[in-house]
Amino acid sequence: MVKKRTLADINKRNKEFWDGENRRMLDLATSDPRKFLADFNGYSESAAASVPARKPSAAETKFLSEHQITADLRACGISDEQLQQFCFSGGKSPHPFEAWAITGPDEILCVPYSLAKSYCALRWLIIENPTSSRETQDAWQYIANVMADPLTALGEVVKSNQKKATKGSIKYSAEMKLEWKRMASAPDMAGRSKSSKASLIAHREGLPDAAIRTIRKTID
Repeated sequence: MVKKRTLADINKRNKEFWDGENRRMLDLATSDPRKFLADFNGYSESAAASVPARKPSAAETKFLSEHQITADLRACGISDEQLQQFCFSGGKSPHPFEAWAITGPDEILCVPYSLAKSYCALRWLIIENPTSSRETQDAWQYIANVMADPLTALGEVVKSNQKKATKGSIKYSAEMKLEWKRMASAPDMAGRSKSSKASLIAHREGLPDAAIRTIRKTID
């Protein structure tokens, strides 16, 4: 004989269902805000894409804030508040990285385009931490090219670092390399590309940019 369901039974089942649904929505909102907005709030993909996918760690925020590209923009008179407005405009994929447009405050017109785009690329790579792709590789290469450009202030900094790194007195010991591997396997490095890990490790260890390639090979 089938037990007749009472109103209390129905309410209990409904509550269990919605408690589970609410937990699922909360988990999704925490882990993937873009998908949450698109699935539950009716946002278009382009609108949802404008929402940061994740909250950066303190180390990532520090890395971006202290990067030489950021310092050069500040030297051009760009404030920290204005830096927050630098980003890529419109959709990125499926267009190649070189076709990505940038946007920002009016002051963006007062700085070299390559410097502004390299900061947008750096901010995208560090803050959003996208999965490794042709676009992320091209973005890292663009940043490297801008920093090595002798026509920019960054180029002079990089050339100085490269000279220091090539001096015979600088050696990377086995202990240092073991520490790099340990840092690369840390939880806050999970999901990052090897190039991104190497850049962060070099920054945290106070090493010149020329060491990034060695670090990448070591953690490979």
